[in-house]
Amino acid sequence: KERIEAMKRFSFGDDDCRVNVMLRYFGEKPEAPCGKCDVCRSRNRNRLTKGDKQSIKDSIIYMVGNAPRSLDYIVAESRYAEDDVIEAVRALLSSHTLSIDDSDMISLTRK
Repeated sequence: KERIEAMKRFSFGDDDCRVNVMLRYFGEKPEAPCGKCDVCRSRNRNRLTKGDKQSIKDSIIYMVGNAPRSLDYIVAESRYAEDDVIEAVRALLSSHTLSIDDSDMISLTRK
């Protein structure tokens, strides 16, 4: 019964870092949240500052600066949460900093 409850806490809990839940299950004492699991990313997404948002945009502009890239590529190569990257791409498309072609490749808008 105890193991089933631990599995439920790991699978369905949304208030504690999933890595830390696992570590405690195996007798470890975690020092800090991992920052990478879905729970941590959700917390961090709500804490993005204006500077963080600009950093995401700058990294996207850098990625597409030399060659058009797919959205999948941009998300996979970014160190930021997927939702934050997609939001930044949308903002850059809206401001016409980026453009998207018929094959869904994203590039810098040439003026």
